[in-house]
Amino acid sequence: MDSLEGAVALVAGGAGTVGSAIVKGFLDAGAVVIVPSRSKDRNDGLRTQLGNPAGLHTVEADICTDAGLQTTLSYVDDELGGKLDHVVSSLGGGVWGVPVLGDKPLSFFMQTIVDLCGSHYAIANATLKRIADKSGSSYLFVSGMLANAYMKGAGFVTIAASGLAGLSLVVRGETSDKAVRVNELRIGLMVARDTPLSYDIGKIAAGIAKSGKKGEVVQVCSDADIANLKAALHV
Repeated sequence: MDSLEGAVALVAGGAGTVGSAIVKGFLDAGAVVIVPSRSKDRNDGLRTQLGNPAGLHTVEADICTDAGLQTTLSYVDDELGGKLDHVVSSLGGGVWGVPVLGDKPLSFFMQTIVDLCGSHYAIANATLKRIADKSGSSYLFVSGMLANAYMKGAGFVTIAASGLAGLSLVVRGETSDKAVRVNELRIGLMVARDTPLSYDIGKIAAGIAKSGKKGEVVQVCSDADIANLKAALHV
């Protein structure tokens, strides 16, 4: 696939720092992009940041809940004729600066896992059934590098990130015989909003959707990685 012209992409977390760059990457590649956010202000801010593009559809919904997922998918059905080609799950967050071995109850531990892994799971479970057998379709998990190494003060985030890496692995395995191409973009760089680096990440995400990549973990940890991926993906 050389272009995303006319394709419809859903970017969960699209109003965030990395997500907004991914939205721009897909829009620049010709896609229509749907971004759900529970905050109207964040949706309005995204529109302003990107220059109010015609191809951007924003939905006021918390996609991390069943009700928000249904609202978002109903929008796809009602406003876009049910067309959905690509899904990106770019959700972050987590608890920083709290030791894992301390006085936190089990309920706190469980909630930190659900907040990250549960959200990614819910989105994958709701959307992949729509695109699993669709030729040219793709699904992209966006994650960080904390699943790979210990960082002081990031224990709960690391555990959740490890769970997300496991979820990505299983989903890639369970869809290996399907038409949809499921990949993971694992970012090991500090990314700020509305910067050249962020928009390079967006181009790479859109490039993965256009490419034949399937079942891969694409790691971005250096400027060299950025340059090599842009060259390989022709973005």
